[in-house]
Amino acid sequence: MILFRAFHPPFIVPWTSVTKVDSLSIWRLRGYRLHIESEAGTIAVCVRWTFREVLVQYRPELLDSEQTNI
Repeated sequence: MILFRAFHPPFIVPWTSVTKVDSLSIWRLRGYRLHIESEAGTIAVCVRWTFREVLVQYRPELLDSEQTNI
């Protein structure tokens, strides 16, 4: 949400830190939950379904065949 983005620096994560990707569907909203692990700990980040193209490009092995063909 734009309210939470104001005055915050970008959140940059190396693709190797993304360990798992889950599909999300809440009402009519679709997206993905990225599970990120590093020395500092773990975090789950939700992104829009349009992010799929980037996931297919950089970490296609984390998407199951159903997610890749959407």
